[in-house]
Amino acid sequence: MRTLAEVVDWIYSHRGAIWRRKLDRIERLSELVGVPSGGAARFIHVAGTNGKGSVTSMVEAMMREAGLKTGSCYSPYVYSVRERAMVGGELISEEDFVRGGNKLREAVQILEGEGFGKPTVFELFTALAFWYWKEERVDTAAVEVGLGGILDCTNIIDPAVSAIVSIGFDHMDVLGDTLGEIALEKAGVAKPGRPLVLGDVPAEARDVICSYAQSVGAAVDVYGEDWRIRPNVDQAKFGLVSRFGNFDLPKPRRLRGAIQTHNAAVAAMSFLHFSYGELELGEQIRVISRGLERAFLPGRFEVVRSRGRTWIFDGAHNEQAASELVRSFRQEYPGIRPGVIFGMLSSHDPATVLNQIDLLGGLVRCVPIDWSLSADPKELVALTQNGRAFDSISAALDDVAEEVVFVTGSFYLLKDVRDLLNGGQTDK
Repeated sequence: MRTLAEVVDWIYSHRGAIWRRKLDRIERLSELVGVPSGGAARFIHVAGTNGKGSVTSMVEAMMREAGLKTGSCYSPYVYSVRERAMVGGELISEEDFVRGGNKLREAVQILEGEGFGKPTVFELFTALAFWYWKEERVDTAAVEVGLGGILDCTNIIDPAVSAIVSIGFDHMDVLGDTLGEIALEKAGVAKPGRPLVLGDVPAEARDVICSYAQSVGAAVDVYGEDWRIRPNVDQAKFGLVSRFGNFDLPKPRRLRGAIQTHNAAVAAMSFLHFSYGELELGEQIRVISRGLERAFLPGRFEVVRSRGRTWIFDGAHNEQAASELVRSFRQEYPGIRPGVIFGMLSSHDPATVLNQIDLLGGLVRCVPIDWSLSADPKELVALTQNGRAFDSISAALDDVAEEVVFVTGSFYLLKDVRDLLNGGQTDK
């Protein structure tokens, strides 16, 4: 394989590979590319139904501000597949992606010969990130869980700190039908002797996670009990009350939305544990503050000006995320009824998301996504109060008349719309 496109096509040829429901295959794949258990970096491992990408970006920025060479990976990617493996906040180069892809292909031939079967797409992306971080000799890495926790292929690492940001209903076909079942899957990121930072989650989920953490010997810092957020007179800041002390911290200015204050607090608590005993408290707070000012992740209430309009890109693909999206919009754009470009994968639950989006009162233009599991726009329209189906994204964009437009429902949709607005293609 000589090009990025060839490697990406090869990786996606593994769609349909059977999830093994155990971690032996990703462990063996990682060994074959030279990074058993994910390698020797110090990790912060971030799980949750929503917010885990934002927290990952924030803790990575904090670790980088502390002078460490950092790795990070995000799932799903938004605008470039190279977001799957990053160092120092920069995308893996196309050349390194190709090198890593060829290394993976050699390893997969051995893996399949040993009877492990074909690895999944996410296993390949995860092993690529681990390999790249070793090649770049990173000190530490922020790792976003892909799905669940206990059986997610990132869970072969032994993190210095784990975090569970939120618990809500998503991927119920895999994780379970109740909050307790979903929480138990995500609780698997808790590790013996390692701190676990738990965000604001429902009581049912909190009890399950705390019980699991106690069973494996992980100490939990629970939101509302061991730490909390308090308002600040300065609207650009928030107060963090914790076992480490009480601090005033800046809200993340490049990650907009009401929920990001909570996510910033989870990230701050994670870094305080991570750097405890290594940095003086004053330096910890300086680093956290600078990290929150620098952190950015695309597709999280991302505001863009194009074609004379304001476009808001947010990959809210479950009820909890959509509810936060509506709340954030009403705070930042009171009284405005936006247009909506909406597309979603059939593997999610569009009805619960559209119930929230309908609260904004705007026309919902339902479109197909360039993805094998795209939901039919006509079926989506049947779930809205004020919707219209379009055969293509470009047709929906041509129909837009509103001054403010939401693009939401799936991260995969965001890239398609941005490409069209930019008048071209980004890389795969």
